Amino acid sequence: MPTELRHLIFSVTEVVEAITSHNRARGVAMPSGTVVGAGLTETPADAPVSFSILVRPDRALPGAEKDKPQKVTLGGADLMAALIGHCRSCSIPVPMKGTKSLERFGSQLGLVITLGRPPGAAAERPRG
Repeated sequence: MPTELRHLIFSVTEVVEAITSHNRARGVAMPSGTVVGAGLTETPADAPVSFSILVRPDRALPGAEKDKPQKVTLGGADLMAALIGHCRSCSIPVPMKGTKSLERFGSQLGLVITLGRPPGAAAERPRG
């Protein structure tokens, strides 16, 4: 059986929307303010992919500097769940079965879905 490989590449705006919606659904408050930066977090090659959002607060919180942005970072299973939830809300089909992973594609984030034979599995020998 051939292996099917799907790549869903998300813009920075889509990832911010996905994280915001995911946190809202989980009851996790996002900082109130203006997004002043967002992107993939620099991590070692063997570390899970993570994404950070910088939010400049509308007003200073007690004990915080007025204009200092707050950082929200999501990675691993939570980031994957946020992206899958975003796909569902946008009617982008994501198969339940299949191996899912997050990968960097330059400055963009991708959800990679592998269906069929797992990567690295030995191919079947032809009969005959």
